[in-house]
This record gives sequence, C-alpha cells and structure tokens, in this order.
Amino acid sequence: MAERPLDSIRRSDVMVANEKIKPKVVMYACSGACNLGQIANEAVRTLDQLGQGTMGSSVAVAARNPKEVAFASQAGQRVIVDGCGDSCLMKVFRSAGLSVDKHVIVDALGVETKHEFEYSEEQVAVVACTITEAIHENEKSGSGQYKEAA
Repeated sequence: MAERPLDSIRRSDVMVANEKIKPKVVMYACSGACNLGQIANEAVRTLDQLGQGTMGSSVAVAARNPKEVAFASQAGQRVIVDGCGDSCLMKVFRSAGLSVDKHVIVDALGVETKHEFEYSEEQVAVVACTITEAIHENEKSGSGQYKEAA
C-alpha cells in the first residue's frame, strides 16, 4: 500500500522550534493497571486515528519531558481521560502547571472497575463519544477553562 503524504508526518516534526503547527486538540489517557485505564487509552488512540485530535504522552508529561510539556502547553485544547475518580492524570497535569480544558472519568460513565484487561468495543465507544462531545462543546463555547465532561 502506498504511503499517503500525511502518514509520513511524525509527531516530532510538529514539535520543533516553537511548533510548526499549534495542535488544536491534544488528548491524554490514563493507562492504569485495570480495565478503566485500558478503555481510556483505547478510546484516545481510536480518536487520534480518526483525526479527532492528537494523542499526547501522559508518561512524558509526568516525567516533565520538556518537549512534551511544551507540546501540551501549546495545545488549543487539552483533554485528559482518567480511568477512575483517583484522577491521577489530573494530578500530573496540575503538578506540571498545565491547565486542562476537559476531564473525562471513565468510571463516572458507568463502567465498573475490574483488575483485568478485558473490555468491550461498546465501552470504548461510550468513552470516545463522551470525549468527542466534550471537545465540540469546548469549541462551541470557546472556553479554555476546565470543565468536567459528564
């Protein structure tokens, strides 16, 4: 299969010298050690692949990687998806001095916490739809303030 022009663009190409392109929406996901983190991660990956935003590296933000923190700080919208109400990712962003525009919590959407890694496509779809609604709500309101997506 022939490579399409956009397939050759690497994330590192975007993160150079004060950003060639200001990312419109950057999404970060929990990848905790249970089904909720895996659902969050899969929903964000899916939305990235569908072109709804760019997936950022939560671990790189937590490690204070200068390129990732700069990438996050220059985003038009920062969306974080935590698996549970412990909100570890929100704490990471706060401690890194980064604001959050939307915060989605998977278990608030009715998914039960299980220490296993099985999940359904339907669970991923519910989370992905909630993230998409949150992104578009922010675009309509023009708000850059933190709001929790239900």
